[in-house]
Amino acid sequence: MPNLETFGPYKLDAELARGPSSILYRAVDRDGRSVALKILITDPDADIPVTEQRARFQREIQIHQRLRHPNIVAALDGGEVAGRLYLATAYHEGRDLLQIINEQAPDLVGSVEIIRLLGRAVHYMHEQGVIHRDIKPSNILIDNDGRVLLTDFGCARLLYTPRMTQTRLLLGTLTYMSPEQLLGSEHADGRSDIFSLGIVLYHLLSGQLPFQGENPAELVQQLLYGDPRPLRELAAYIPPSLEQVVSLALHKDPDYRVPTAHNLETMLKKILNEPEIYVSQGDLDVRHGDRDRAMALYELALERDSGYWPAHHALGDMKLALKDWEGARLHYHFILNRRPDDAEAYRQMARIEFELGNYADALKRYQRAWTLKPTDRELELAVARCLGLLGRHAEAADHLKILAEHHGGWALPMLELGRITYLRGQPRQALGFFEDAHRRDDRSVEVLYNLGACHQELGENDKAEQVYGQLLAVQPDHSEVRHNLACLQYAAKRYDEALTSVDKVLRYQPSWSRSHVLRGLCLEGIGRLDDALDAFQEAVETGPTDAGNYLQLAGALRRQWRVNATISTLERAAHGPGAHNAHVFFQLAVAYRERGNYADALASMRRALAAPDAHEIARDGMHLMSQWLDLPPGQRPFAATS
Repeated sequence: MPNLETFGPYKLDAELARGPSSILYRAVDRDGRSVALKILITDPDADIPVTEQRARFQREIQIHQRLRHPNIVAALDGGEVAGRLYLATAYHEGRDLLQIINEQAPDLVGSVEIIRLLGRAVHYMHEQGVIHRDIKPSNILIDNDGRVLLTDFGCARLLYTPRMTQTRLLLGTLTYMSPEQLLGSEHADGRSDIFSLGIVLYHLLSGQLPFQGENPAELVQQLLYGDPRPLRELAAYIPPSLEQVVSLALHKDPDYRVPTAHNLETMLKKILNEPEIYVSQGDLDVRHGDRDRAMALYELALERDSGYWPAHHALGDMKLALKDWEGARLHYHFILNRRPDDAEAYRQMARIEFELGNYADALKRYQRAWTLKPTDRELELAVARCLGLLGRHAEAADHLKILAEHHGGWALPMLELGRITYLRGQPRQALGFFEDAHRRDDRSVEVLYNLGACHQELGENDKAEQVYGQLLAVQPDHSEVRHNLACLQYAAKRYDEALTSVDKVLRYQPSWSRSHVLRGLCLEGIGRLDDALDAFQEAVETGPTDAGNYLQLAGALRRQWRVNATISTLERAAHGPGAHNAHVFFQLAVAYRERGNYADALASMRRALAAPDAHEIARDGMHLMSQWLDLPPGQRPFAATS
């Protein structure tokens, strides 16, 4: 067909698609309205005569023009221009369903709603005496407004009419064809379209076709005699009720198939009015990282049935993850009032209490859950952890030893034994348990961290550094370990290495004031004193409630003989986080004395000796007080500087 700018009353805008029998254009009519313009191409060398090609296209025009439904693309005009037949339909921007299947993850609710709307359109079509015979994803449009639209009636025929020609031609797309249509049955009716809708729904839900073959002959055998793989084997999240509807739609025998498109729509509407599908889709969205949509779907499930406990479980779990403790509690309480033997609800209630530090309450709930699921090793481990945190170390150890014996390759019981032993003030014995845990799992970040920290606590810095290196090979962005590694490097006076390590920490954790302090110490070590002061100042700004940060800054200032700045820093601490800190007032007293403020020095030292932690400075404080009180009046240790 030659290139054209106009075709009858239409201005051709762009070619959209080209097939063996037609070209589809986007065009504009006389009113400026965009249309999809399909123009027939006849082929004298085709298997069917040109007269039949034209007759089939005229039948398509006739059938499409008699259909008016919100889920069927509207036919606007049809006829002949200069001997060429055409059909103009409404133009919709959007994508066909095949593109959506190929580009997006399965959407249960959306898929069911699409087929429900198509079921309504197909029911209307059947009432008009039309069967489509080529329902497939590429003939289903989803426009930019979300409307679902059935199109392309090139294979459609009117029921209860004689065959148009005697040419034997298999019409439709093999992959989506019903057995009776495949066999060319004269009695194929609307139930054939239902089979095609079932295939489309199966494809939408699973991302796979129910009937497949490496060649057309194999595909025909599957369509006629093969059973599709059960949907829930491909996607366990699909509700059983939905799997059953798809199975009924795909029955080989039309007499046992869903009888009408209206029945199919009703069955799918019932599924959409029940809560199960919304929880299933919500769970799927959680896996794909869309927690906001999942939350909304769980709420929709409760709108359908306020007592549907899986939705309460799902919402409780989401609120628990968001640390909305009270919101989560409400859902678990609801479940336990109706399902007093729900071990998972007790487990999650225990987790809430554990996170809040209510270890006694957490223990009770973990014990209840473990009673209900006595073979659940994670629950017994949680019981042991609570016992350990409550100081019931012997009971905790008994549980952990049993777990370690029964689960020889499981590292966590030995890890917990190490932690409990460490809390009892036995780091050397704890190290043995951590090493046992490491033998069981030498790539566990938790095990490696505790093993390295224990070596560090015992002063075995080389071993600690080696273990931290193993951990960073597993998890390179572990900031806590990088900080500890920097501490080891600083202790070994490898200041440049320590500075490199701590800079990596601060790249990911810029608000860690302790790392800013360590950075300041490293900079002092390599003689960059002004940069060190900046680092200590950053520590104060990122950790303004930690008196230790002020002490570090004050110490650095004092080492540079900047007494006035030292006093200013310590006074800020004394009026803030260090109001009851003996070290703050001790250092302030020393600084006052260095500047010659004897009365202020004595007053500050008295406050230091009266602070709750005075025992930490008592000896030095009393010694200095004695010295200061014996000094002759007017004598100053050295001149004040700023």
